Amino acid sequence: MIFANKIPFRLGVMLRNWKGAFVGARYRGDNVTCPVCRHSFSQFLGAGNEEYYRKDARCPRCGAVERHRILWLYLNKHTNIFSQPCRVLHFAPERCLYSHFVRAKNIEYVNGDKYAAFGDISFDITDLNFAEQSFDYILCNHVLEHIEDDAQAISELYRVTKPGGTVIIMLPTKGRETFEDPEIVTEEDRLKAYGQRDHVRIYGLDFVERLKAGGFRVDVLDFLASETPQNIERQKLRISSSFFDTTEYIFVARRQD
Repeated sequence: MIFANKIPFRLGVMLRNWKGAFVGARYRGDNVTCPVCRHSFSQFLGAGNEEYYRKDARCPRCGAVERHRILWLYLNKHTNIFSQPCRVLHFAPERCLYSHFVRAKNIEYVNGDKYAAFGDISFDITDLNFAEQSFDYILCNHVLEHIEDDAQAISELYRVTKPGGTVIIMLPTKGRETFEDPEIVTEEDRLKAYGQRDHVRIYGLDFVERLKAGGFRVDVLDFLASETPQNIERQKLRISSSFFDTTEYIFVARRQD
């Protein structure tokens, strides 16, 4: 809605959280559990677009979809982001995760997007107005597939990461090799080629080479490999897709100076 884009992001999150509490109540049950809001429901809701629609994807209360639930579990199980003092930069913060970060007393939380409607402040990932070596953690979840000059974006991520700091990146992937074509410019053609109208490429697992070229040391994690089949099914962590890979890989890029 136009009105929603004109109100402060934090207020918009509060309003959507209140609405989510009412919507979630309509789906009381114990068939699925969202680890982000810690509520159980009879089912999750659908999510996606006309080319890429997934059933049982979105939490009816907090709005978390598969990638949000995986990221939340990874952060809690495999990082000290919530237990040690740290400075965090979060691109295009998701409502379900934003609410936790703003309440975390150990975190100096900086978040935003190129468009003010999607964060507390506005900044461009290819030209960040932050000092060098500013952040302990950077969260970049389904962002780079929207960026024309992703090499410049990666360079900026490296510049503002502290030595020993970590950039946690997730993005939709398909196979081993990245596909992009500068002649694919219309929304309709991008939808067919990349799975979404505002994507400019579809990454393969060779994305790791782009991060290494930017100076990072990189680990690629299949988080689901460490989860039980029961947890994966109950929390709906695997993507039901015939277009993208069914696993949301986590690219952990570290700056080692």
